[in-house]
Amino acid sequence: SLKAPDMCQFTQPGFNCNQKQHVLVADTDSNVRLIFQLDNSQGRPVKVLGVLCTDETSANVNKAAVTPLPGGEVPLASGQSHQFGNSTSQVPCMKADGTTNVVLTSGSSFKGTLAVVYRFEDEVSDAPSRLAVATLSGTVQSED
Repeated sequence: SLKAPDMCQFTQPGFNCNQKQHVLVADTDSNVRLIFQLDNSQGRPVKVLGVLCTDETSANVNKAAVTPLPGGEVPLASGQSHQFGNSTSQVPCMKADGTTNVVLTSGSSFKGTLAVVYRFEDEVSDAPSRLAVATLSGTVQSED
């Protein structure tokens, strides 16, 4: 069977997620999660408020579906990078309903969307947040 290409590509300029190879990992229960590096190429500092991995297409992802980061917002200076999905702040890949984990065995292909909710650092704190979406695909690997 054809494997999905390893791809992480934002639909608009401003963020990159392909400077370092992302990884899709399945745990012992085959729940899939994402490890990725986000690069801020907006030309100005941002605060990342939430990230989402979903098997939904990018056109169907809205801000409401993106849960806030458990550790609070992550500031990213212009040109700075941050890795999401380490052992302490995992990014589970969710089904379109937003409550069920994507379940895939190691070697399976995943296709979906990475969504990032953010705000520019110089915006007022109650300004509406912004949404950036990336097309995401790759082959699921086992955790160990």
